[in-house]
Amino acid sequence: MSSDNHAAGKQTRTRIYLRRFRRGFLLTLAISACVITVIALLSTFWLTAQGIQLHAISGIGLSPHGLSIKQLILNIHETKIELRNVVLSKSSSPHQDKTFQTSDQQHWRIEAQHMKLRPSRQLKNQLAQIKLIGKDATLEDVSFVSQGALAKGHFLFRANTAVTIFNTPASDAGYKQRLQNIQIEVTTSPNVQIWVQSGSGQISVPVPIANRTENYPINFQALNFSFQHTETSQPFHLSVGQLIPQKPTSRQTTSEETTSKKTASKKTNHESVEQLDITFDIASPANSLVARAQYINWDPTILLMQPASENPVQPQLGQLTALLYQLPAKQIDVEHLTIPGYLSQSRLAFKKEPEATRFSLNGMLDAGVKTSLPFDVDFLASAKQTTSFSLKLLNAAEQDKRQSMLFSCDADWLFSSDIPQQIACESDNVTDIMRKFNIRGIDTAGSTSQGLTVTAKHHDSAQAHAIAETNTEQPDWHYDVEIQGPEHLSLTFPEDTSAKKDASAKSNHRLEQHPAQISITHDGTWRWDLRLNPKQAQISLSAQEQLAMTHLIPELQALQKPTPKTQSQIDLKAFACRIPFSEQSSLLRLIRCEADTAVQITADYLTADNLDIGPVSAKALKVSQNIQAQIANKTLQVTVSDLFAQAERINLPDIAAHQNNTLNRPTLRIPNISFVSSFDNSDDSSAPFSTWRIESDRHSIDLSADFSSVHPVDSKTIAKRKPKRIPKTSHQPVQHAAGNMTVSLSQFRAEFSRHQSHHQWALKSDYDTALSFNLNDQHFPAVKSQGSLTAQPEQFMMSGRLSAAQRSPLLRFKITSALPSGKTRFQIFPQPLTFTGVQSLQKFYLPQFPVRLDLNNGRLTVIADLTLENQLWSGSLDIFTEHLNGHYQDIHFADLNLSLTSLIRNNTIRSRQPLTLHTGWLFAGTLFQDIILSGEWNTQKPDYTLHRVSASVLGGYLSTQKVSSSSLTNIDVIPLRIQRLNLKKLMDLFDAKDIELTGILDGMLPIRIQDGKPVIQKGTLFSRSPGGILRYQQGSPIDENIKSGDTNSLKVIAGILRNYQYDSLAIDIDYSKDGQLNASSRFKGHNPDFLHGRPVNINLNIQDDIPALIKTLNTINAAEFERMFVKQLGLEK
Repeated sequence: MSSDNHAAGKQTRTRIYLRRFRRGFLLTLAISACVITVIALLSTFWLTAQGIQLHAISGIGLSPHGLSIKQLILNIHETKIELRNVVLSKSSSPHQDKTFQTSDQQHWRIEAQHMKLRPSRQLKNQLAQIKLIGKDATLEDVSFVSQGALAKGHFLFRANTAVTIFNTPASDAGYKQRLQNIQIEVTTSPNVQIWVQSGSGQISVPVPIANRTENYPINFQALNFSFQHTETSQPFHLSVGQLIPQKPTSRQTTSEETTSKKTASKKTNHESVEQLDITFDIASPANSLVARAQYINWDPTILLMQPASENPVQPQLGQLTALLYQLPAKQIDVEHLTIPGYLSQSRLAFKKEPEATRFSLNGMLDAGVKTSLPFDVDFLASAKQTTSFSLKLLNAAEQDKRQSMLFSCDADWLFSSDIPQQIACESDNVTDIMRKFNIRGIDTAGSTSQGLTVTAKHHDSAQAHAIAETNTEQPDWHYDVEIQGPEHLSLTFPEDTSAKKDASAKSNHRLEQHPAQISITHDGTWRWDLRLNPKQAQISLSAQEQLAMTHLIPELQALQKPTPKTQSQIDLKAFACRIPFSEQSSLLRLIRCEADTAVQITADYLTADNLDIGPVSAKALKVSQNIQAQIANKTLQVTVSDLFAQAERINLPDIAAHQNNTLNRPTLRIPNISFVSSFDNSDDSSAPFSTWRIESDRHSIDLSADFSSVHPVDSKTIAKRKPKRIPKTSHQPVQHAAGNMTVSLSQFRAEFSRHQSHHQWALKSDYDTALSFNLNDQHFPAVKSQGSLTAQPEQFMMSGRLSAAQRSPLLRFKITSALPSGKTRFQIFPQPLTFTGVQSLQKFYLPQFPVRLDLNNGRLTVIADLTLENQLWSGSLDIFTEHLNGHYQDIHFADLNLSLTSLIRNNTIRSRQPLTLHTGWLFAGTLFQDIILSGEWNTQKPDYTLHRVSASVLGGYLSTQKVSSSSLTNIDVIPLRIQRLNLKKLMDLFDAKDIELTGILDGMLPIRIQDGKPVIQKGTLFSRSPGGILRYQQGSPIDENIKSGDTNSLKVIAGILRNYQYDSLAIDIDYSKDGQLNASSRFKGHNPDFLHGRPVNINLNIQDDIPALIKTLNTINAAEFERMFVKQLGLEK
């Protein structure tokens, strides 16, 4: 029992101890939590009091190296700091950190893999003042080590890389800044000292270039600077081992393009700054800054560029001088300075002393010179004395600078003035200057003096003070400028090397190329009045000047001895130019000049035995003229008078099959022509002399020439092969054309203007031309034309009238051509030509017309409206005649009335209305009367229709109708109907006096056209009842042959034909393409006086060459006709 009680008591005590332990643990835990909370609150309050705010903390844990935090975000004096993977450790061993090896105090270390800094508002405002926008900075592998208290300690900050980006207000594009191997060491006791080191990196500077901002990267090596704060000074020292600028890149460039450009620039870029040291006291930088560089090779052009603006700020000379005098530096030295393309092997020195500031620069000048030249520049500025500037350019080699001075300039001015008080420049030898600076084309040989002196003195007049007082924003500065130089200048214009090579390559170019030369003679002294203000400069002559000028003609130097030349006497009565200071347009477009100038130019006869210009060659060319120029009232007027040009012969290139084209004795005369241009355009976008007006109102421009040409007869063969010029000894059949042409232009006016993108011109004139022409010594009528012409870039128009040499009007016309497209319109207006016996075509309108055509009565009207485009004709052509009489060769016609209206389209023609023709009579070997014709045609289909044709001939009537064909050279059949053809009139046509044949014939001739020739097959003619008579006359040659004959058959035939009366006559007609006629005649009748009137039949066959017969129809005699008839009857002796 006792043992059980003992065990129960033991368990009770155990439970009591456990409850007490739990209460104690819970109480300890609560107290610890409270303490930690109080410590955290107190720490937060303390950090907040120190300007440190704790925003977030997470991932707190213990590590072998100390306390680890996954993320920590702080805000220290408005600078947000974000740390990741942080390790906080404390060590008392000096061997754990080599930074504090000399110290045995404990130090804290904070390490983080990543750190992000967001700049404070104050820092952003400071960056905004220099037009930059700061972004977050990112640091990698950061470590922070502190020793001692915060107020009196030693701190070390390290980072592997630091990257940040700056933006500009004008662009969202970023400019990346990168530093590597950064170390910052700070000591706060006894004085604040800061040491900063960066092994390498790159900074990017935004540079404005041509209205856009580009990235200008600069690489550096070994950057160090230090700062120390004491009670008496704050010294600052900066040193850079090397600065290497890179090529600017556009912000739109891709990253791959940027990388490739950087790689390429590293291979070719040699610009750098080496061993740069800058030292100054922050407390007084203006009096303590000392900058030294061992080597500078840098092109600062990119950094000096400014973006274009509507109101550009242009520093004035006085301001620049004051800025240089007040430069916050005590001394600047550069041992080796090179600006590519400008300076080399130069030394720069700047030293500021209490009494004055001195600036010097000496070395070798590379800009604009043929070889580098030594130079010295000195600048001395003082508040008590005038500022002086001197430039000396030595005529020496680099190794020897003790030779004579080539060029020097001196100037001085005050700080209170924005312009120099005096400028003086001089040189002893202008020729040496031009040779050193590689200036070609100017020669001063022949001048007594080779020196050049330029002086400009400030004209401090009361008027200038008054202007400055009334207009303080636009002061007016006045200079008296005097220039003394050589009195003789020879200007040689550069040769056209390409033209010279082309000329040497062509064998027909016999003319040697020479450059043009202009020689100017003057007394050598020019006096000018110069006025300046911030908006413009104005320069004008102070006194009247006279000079002489001689122009040598380069194209004719090798052709005439002495060399032809043009001599000018120029009298400059007044001359002034205004030059605005603006960046909105080019200087040439802004200059405005006024002058009152008289120029008298006389040119010797320009003669050349042979002159070749491309495919055109001239022989024995002569030109002379007088030229006067006047500049007044903002207008330039050049007058050319007594212009005379003549050549013995001008050979022109071949045109199609026309060869040996030659102008013989061409002559050009222009009594007076003026060229006028205004150069005071109110529109600043127009350049001076951009508009010219050419006039010759009171005098005519006359051109006359004889011409000749050769055209081969076999044009098809010539077209197949390349045309060759036919020699004079060639026996190839050709046609020789020759004639004379005169052209006279009156009321001539032209305008020409040029703009930025295009040119405009216009021409207007009245003309009077005359042309005489002969072909193979056959003269054609001389014709003339009078009218007006206008021309523009888009259109050429010519209108007038064409007349014969006696000014008899032939027609009125108008030609309009669209020049860009080549579309040309030809119009002939209604102009009835009236013919009479006195005013016939041959006598009055076209005398010497080689065609045997004459019109001596009636009227002729031609109306046309045709368009030629791409060698295709379209339009309308109408021809009308009224009671027209005349003849063509041996064909005579009278009372001809014609109405022809047609439409032309793409070189095809069709009748607009049916063609109608009516002729009272027509004689072509026989007389045709009352000829009527009506038809239509269309060459496009093609389709030809003859509605009706009829005529009265030999007492009978010929007609046909409704003939259609698709070709004019091949027509199926034309049924020609013959009615009442009188055989007696047919025999009268041949004047057959020994044979009598009477009767009336009817019939049909089916005429076919084969290959353009008529063919008749099975044509038939029949006699009308009661027939007719066939007999020979008593006493004729036939009667004599019968009487002398002794055969019975001959007497029988003679007896029949003494009085043969036929009852019927049938004729079969065939006609071939060769012109052979086969006519078979069958007579049936009797002779009442022979064999008691028994019936007798007679057959006759006739074969002959009809074309030859027609040619001799009017001259054939009766004997020939009788011979044919007697031969058929067997009565020929």
